[in-house]
Formats: sequence, structure tokens, C-alpha cells
Amino acid sequence: MRIKIPVAVILLGIASFVIASKIDSAEKVKPDASASQPSVAAISSPKAVMDLPYCRAFLPADPNTLAEGELRNYITRCTENLSEIEDYKSLDALIDYLRSNKIRTSSGLWLQSFYYAGFENMIGRARDEAVYDQNDEEFSRWIEGNKSSDAAHLALSMSMISRAWLYRGDGYAGTVSEDAGDKFQAQISKTKKFLLEHKSISERDPEWYSQLFIVLRAANTTDEASYRKYFDEATKRYPDYYPIYFNASVFYLPKWHGDADSFEQFAKYAGKNLSAENANAVYARIYWANVCTRCGDKDVANWREHWPDLRAGFDQVIKDYPDQWNINSYARIACSAYDQDKTLEVMKKISGSPIPNAWDEEQYSYEYCANWSGLGREAE
Repeated sequence: MRIKIPVAVILLGIASFVIASKIDSAEKVKPDASASQPSVAAISSPKAVMDLPYCRAFLPADPNTLAEGELRNYITRCTENLSEIEDYKSLDALIDYLRSNKIRTSSGLWLQSFYYAGFENMIGRARDEAVYDQNDEEFSRWIEGNKSSDAAHLALSMSMISRAWLYRGDGYAGTVSEDAGDKFQAQISKTKKFLLEHKSISERDPEWYSQLFIVLRAANTTDEASYRKYFDEATKRYPDYYPIYFNASVFYLPKWHGDADSFEQFAKYAGKNLSAENANAVYARIYWANVCTRCGDKDVANWREHWPDLRAGFDQVIKDYPDQWNINSYARIACSAYDQDKTLEVMKKISGSPIPNAWDEEQYSYEYCANWSGLGREAE
């Protein structure tokens, strides 16, 4: 099976969904324009308060008071800092806490995915094999010190995936040399073998599946039947963990192994283990993650044909999670779908200043959509 066009290293589906701004200092969490509202983290006990002592030494801010974008950055930066000083005990404690409490951000995303984004950031700075070797040695020391650490094994597999793309490069498929392609596939096979050897992790941490889908779609030997088998297993075990849906659906994009029709069919199929309302929301989130990050026509050119279903899904998203990030993003997507009435309706729900990162300044900017929808005229 051949990859149709190149894709940069993708380690987490959530990264394509929402890109949180970096924290410039380890001493202070700076405001993030992508989320201006207080975070309302949904945890297993509504009276519980997040207590993250592992992060306090680097990031003294109270995570319970942070806006959504700041909270994502807080967790990501904490992971990076703990990894840099090789505090494996705290790294294990942090993921165990996030995972067991099933903490979400106010937009509905699982906070544990941003924990793994910290490793992605660290690994992504590697530019040669020597640095990958150093990272792998660090993660191997972590495993040696705690063989039962799921996060240590997943951090190592993330590094293995990233190294594969170092071999391949990010050029078009036709520009990849035979030697580079062979090294890429050999590394992907090695990573797949490693993940399957540690499949028991999947019983405790959904991130195992997220990584497996990245590996399976990159492997020349993957068939759709086995891919669907893993997806069905993953969503039956973790029906409400969004990164599984985001990463698995990439397989069906035209630039990988599918086309617009197969992507649509999979997006509809994906929510089969969910209630009708949640299935609608996941359907919309899948398109949002992979097609409507900026809603261009490059990946799934006919996405607007499905707008009535997408609109119903986004209505459910903001009903369940009326966060300003979701509302701003929905308004921009409705605008790019040329739905003037819905654009105006959702823009009226925007509270405070618009969130810059939710808008496409090149085409569907806040100003453009406000004027086009008639919001400005209503204000007058």
C-alpha cells in the first residue's frame, strides 16, 4: 500500500486538532490567545480539584484557574520539564493521575493527550540520529527503572516513529529515494513490533491505539480489514477518547489510502459505539481535526456537501462543551461552509474578544465573517 503524498511527522491526532501556543518560560505560564475563558475541567468527581505537585516546581500557577489553552500548555510543559531532569517517578505519577481521573479541558479534549504532546515536543527537536539515540537511551533508562511504566514505553515508541520520518524526509513520495523508503519501512515495522509486544498497555492507556494507527497507516503491508479490527477494539474499550478517532480517520484521507467518500463513510461509522448525540459530535470533530482545521478544499474537497450533518454535530459539540474555543471555531467553520444564518447565530454566542487562533486570517477571518454574516449591521 503506497502513501500518496508525504505527511510530516504526526504523533498525536490532537496536535492537528488544536495547536496550543508554547510557554516561553518555565517559571510562568503566559496567557494563550487561543482560550480566554476560565477552564472548567471535567473530572470524575465534580468536587475534586486538580492537584499536580509534580508540576509546581517549574510552573507555580494553579492549574484549576488556567484558561483552556494555558492548561494544555501547562501539562505539556510539565511533561517536558520532568523528562529533561529525568524525574520518571513524577512522570508516572502525573499520567496516572490524569488517566485515572479522566480529566477533560473545557472544550472536551482529554488532558492526558497533552501530557504525551510534551514528549512529542521534545522528540520533535531532534535533527539527527545522535539526538534520537540520546532520547532512546533516556526512555530506556526509564523503562529499566520501572518496567511497568506505560508512559515510558509509549514515549520510546513515539521516538521510534519520529526517527522513521527522519529517514524518509517530508518530500513527495516520488522524491523519496529507494534507500530512504526502505529505511522508513524497516523502522515502521520495528515500531509496530515493539507496540504489539507491549499490547497489554492498550488495556490501560488509549494512547497505545493512537500510536498504532500512525504506524499502521504508514506501513506498506497494512490492509483495511486489520485496520478496522483495531479501530473497533479501540473504540469499544475507549469510546470517548477523541484522539483515537482523529488518528484512525487519517487513514481514509485522499493523501493516504482513501478518498472523500471513504473518509465520509468512516466518519459516519466511527461513532457506532456511541449514543446518537455523541456520534454526531464525534463525526463533526473528525472533520474538524482532519479537514476543517482551516477548512480548505485540499484534503476532502466535497466536505460542504455534508454540511447539514456537520452542523448538527457542531451544534451538539457546543451544547455539551460551550467553551469559547469551540464557539469561535464553529463560527469560522460555518462561515467557510457559506451558511450565513448559522454563522450569525454562532457569532452571537462569542463572549469577549474573538480568539485569534480559531480564525483563518487569510480567508475566513473574524472580521470577514462578522461582516458577511451581518453581525456588524445588527450591532449598529
